[in-house]
Amino acid sequence: MGTPVQQPNEAFMSASAYRLTSQRIDLYCKVRLADLLPQDDLDRLRDYLDDCLTRNLFPPYRGRAIDIGLIADAAGIEPHVLASARAQIQPICDAICRALADQPLTSPASKQEPRRRTRPAPSAATTADREPSSALRAKPGPKPRPIEEHPEPLWTEWEDRDDFASALALHITRHGETVGRLARAITATGVFLDRITLDKWVKGTSSPSSLTSLQALDQIEHRYRLPAGSLRAKLPRSGRAARGNVLDDIPRPERRRLAWHLPEDFSRKPIVEQEEILTWVRTTIISGTTDYRRYQAAAQRQRFAVRFTGLDGARRRTKRAAASPNSSPLHPRFAPAANANDEDTEPGMVVDAPARLQREMTDLLRFKTATLTAFGLRRSGVWNPETASQKVEHFGLMFGAFAASPAGEIRGHGVELSALTFAMLLFPRVWDWYLQWREERRGFYTRWELDLLAVGLSLLQKETGWIRQMPRLGDHLVPISGLVTEDDIAVARADWNGAST
Repeated sequence: MGTPVQQPNEAFMSASAYRLTSQRIDLYCKVRLADLLPQDDLDRLRDYLDDCLTRNLFPPYRGRAIDIGLIADAAGIEPHVLASARAQIQPICDAICRALADQPLTSPASKQEPRRRTRPAPSAATTADREPSSALRAKPGPKPRPIEEHPEPLWTEWEDRDDFASALALHITRHGETVGRLARAITATGVFLDRITLDKWVKGTSSPSSLTSLQALDQIEHRYRLPAGSLRAKLPRSGRAARGNVLDDIPRPERRRLAWHLPEDFSRKPIVEQEEILTWVRTTIISGTTDYRRYQAAAQRQRFAVRFTGLDGARRRTKRAAASPNSSPLHPRFAPAANANDEDTEPGMVVDAPARLQREMTDLLRFKTATLTAFGLRRSGVWNPETASQKVEHFGLMFGAFAASPAGEIRGHGVELSALTFAMLLFPRVWDWYLQWREERRGFYTRWELDLLAVGLSLLQKETGWIRQMPRLGDHLVPISGLVTEDDIAVARADWNGAST
């Protein structure tokens, strides 16, 4: 009989085919980790893994997962940099452990005494003069390049880019740096910059918007000797104030107005100086004689909101404003009577939401803010307390515009309070009237209208929209002149899912 031929798959599954070597570690790092780590960090990690294999050292674990902190410390890599590639580092560490565990055991009799290298004994003077740090074991891998304050550019003439992402990538390449090295250099100045965040800036998937990220951008301009503000000028306009100033003791509506006028280093200033800045902004800008103040004063004299209560039962407070003689923002048929003992009552200007509309708002807030949705409902996205507060304010203004009298300064639509319902948002004519009303009132569209349209679309979205999943809202619909007809209501009740499309 001839010698049996081993099948290819059996040869592939044999122990020798899976024997881990330094070459395979190098190949794994190039294929699986090259896109996740900077080149210098990749080299350090590869040297560390090879050192574990050749010196029979098991990588550190915490339970079944690798201890990324100890590995980063031993390899000389920042822990947060290495943590981004944890899922890809785990398999190679597991392979090293299997390779070391599968090594054949040798008996003590056959085990040869390892040859030891003899070194001359150091003199007393040499030992005394040695630095204390030299006694510590040096980390494996090449030493990291020292961080320079201003690295020299590889070329000094370049064609400027219009968009922020391309301009930032150009200057990083022009100075021969990587995203990881630049992030470490900026963090060394005292302004934390995560490598993943910087990578998103370079790829154009995000841009600096918080105060800390804007400070990091200033440090990048300083590091590359760019004109101050040159990279900032290329940032896309977000229509929002920079995030990061701490104003927890100020109501959210006022906080949003103040945020546009505070310096970027407001949170780092002493408390006394912060109070002085807030006082100046309130008296000079918010309550002064500037164009902004005149616009705000005119808007506050024309109050037209429907006031909701939050999930905690607290009624939203509104500033008291005097009505002009020719102003009747709410339709006279249902304008509430004034209560002299109620500081929050604003007769003919702001009215509490009727019970049914309030229940709809409460259900919507519970749907969008709860940790888990009610059984049978689906949603996309969750509102935090700040977002929920903004949406309550926006819907209050929207329903207030519909309820305002067409004969007053507000020139609303005059819808009765009892006819207001979130089911109105199902019909395009309702949105068309409201958007035209806002344009005529202000003269232009803003980000506010875009955000409200996005919220409206999300409420009507297939499978996850709240209105779309609430066909019982159709029972609240009544005909509204110019907005909702009897036929609209009949079609919606007959096919609620189709009407929401």
